[in-house]
Order: sequence, then structure tokens, then C-alpha cells
Amino acid sequence: MIRRRDEALKSCMDEDTRITVEHILAQDPRAAYNKAKDYIYGMRYGSFDIRFVADSHTGTIEIVDVVECIDGYHKVK
Repeated sequence: MIRRRDEALKSCMDEDTRITVEHILAQDPRAAYNKAKDYIYGMRYGSFDIRFVADSHTGTIEIVDVVECIDGYHKVK
């Protein structure tokens, strides 16, 4: 199950991209040797830098931050 701390994260990407990211996260993209509970993991998808925490015991992944990147750099707000 994928949760978001802030439902406003939906507005930062289009519906198709959001669904694709959720499917990727559902596969648990963490490294097999590093499954720490309180660690904030990150992955890049397209122009987005996605940060998440995962709990192996409950099977949940929680998105904590999504930053849009332009030309490899974080977009300044």
C-alpha cells in the first residue's frame, strides 16, 4: 500500500506518471541489502526526485517528498 503524507503531491505530476510511480514503488525498489525501517530512500523517475520510507513489516511505502528536477537540478521554488 502506498500512502502520501500530503495529498498535494498528486498535483505535481500528471495522472499517468503518478500511476506509473506508484506501480514502481509497489515493487519495493530498495536495495535488497538495505531495508532499514526509518531510512528515507530516493529514486529518480523522469524529471522527478521521489523520496519515500518503507516498512517491510506492514508492507507500506509512504512518499515523503517529490521534487521536480530540471536539467538534473532541483527546481527552485
